[in-house]
Amino acid sequence: MLKLAARFGPVLLIKILLRRLSLQSALAAAGERLGLDVRPVLLTDGRMGVDVDKPEDHALVERLLAEQMAHGASDQPGRTVRPSGVPA
Repeated sequence: MLKLAARFGPVLLIKILLRRLSLQSALAAAGERLGLDVRPVLLTDGRMGVDVDKPEDHALVERLLAEQMAHGASDQPGRTVRPSGVPA
């Protein structure tokens, strides 16, 4: 994480190390540096953040989905959590 933060410059890295940087400020700094509008995507289930870029990751996601379906898909089926301003 610190390696990634260092790519955005020493000021940002120092703020992170001193815990003086909010999520909103970090995203604004990253967006400015990359020339993008960066916003968080807030999810109620951390399993949604699995990065599927290897066969074993795919197998993990398949297992998690199967478990979810076996226990009832969700307490709020079809609910998608989006950051404000992001179209459906």
